Amino acid sequence: MRARNNRWLNIAARTVGIAVAGTTPALAQISGDKPTSAAGEAPQTIVAGAETASGSIWGTVIIGNSATVVRYVGPDDCSQLDPFEPIALPAFHGVVSVIRRKVSPAAGPNHATCAQDVIYQPDPGFLGYDQFQLGMSFGHRRVTQTVQMAVLRHADDPRPAVVTFSPLELPDGPLLFATATPEAADFIDLDNSRLENGVVSLRYFRVWDPPYPLRGMTVAQTVGDQVIDCSRHTHSDHREYAFDAEGSRVLWSSSNRVETIRAGSNLDGVVMLMCHAIAPPPDYVARGHRAALEMGRAFISKARQAAGR
Repeated sequence: MRARNNRWLNIAARTVGIAVAGTTPALAQISGDKPTSAAGEAPQTIVAGAETASGSIWGTVIIGNSATVVRYVGPDDCSQLDPFEPIALPAFHGVVSVIRRKVSPAAGPNHATCAQDVIYQPDPGFLGYDQFQLGMSFGHRRVTQTVQMAVLRHADDPRPAVVTFSPLELPDGPLLFATATPEAADFIDLDNSRLENGVVSLRYFRVWDPPYPLRGMTVAQTVGDQVIDCSRHTHSDHREYAFDAEGSRVLWSSSNRVETIRAGSNLDGVVMLMCHAIAPPPDYVARGHRAALEMGRAFISKARQAAGR
């Protein structure tokens, strides 16, 4: 993917899996130093050296907290545990991270071993069902574990209903122009973006001009989700779907981190619109992605002229 000069939504395509040389991880409980989630549950443990199969895991976390939901335990020597990035499909309403640490297994505290914990942090203010997927690749064999997260207000609350997450489609509703660079123009999907308790759930639409090549196709427009914490001035990026000029889906990608919004950046302008309710000119609203595609190209052309290109 070519470098994209846009400071608003820094979303990168990810190809992820687990590669641990010479081992076949398994799902098995071990005793010892087990962290628990905010709801008091011990994490599921993946131990190197046994059989395993694809399946699903339930994890629970209290709103506003994080939880260690999976632990990968490898050799005693941390230097022998290959770093891995297990997030095959990122969470839809949270951020997943991996931390390496020493733990004490059943052999006792003097027999420390190396582990990597998979930690889930729900988006600010989010309450309900979420999921992500861990992927392990061993030669031609791939094992996946779907982690289903229950984000609760109280530990004894019932689990939320399982939600099926559908791919994002090109928008047909009102799209508010937000910002433009010499390469791209960004819009806010007003039907699918909201401000609640100081947190913005943002659905954005982006126009690329000129379109850029990717995997033998051409990307001209993208749609994605993002969460902005207005008080902390941070944002987390989630899934993004890329389309060609005719509207055919090219691929999806995702980012999985929380970052500070830089003052004066393009995203800072979105904060002014969404967090502080600054009213834009009425002619900055396009009806549907086709109209926004043309409007975006016009704003990109103006941005090029302003940059002297």
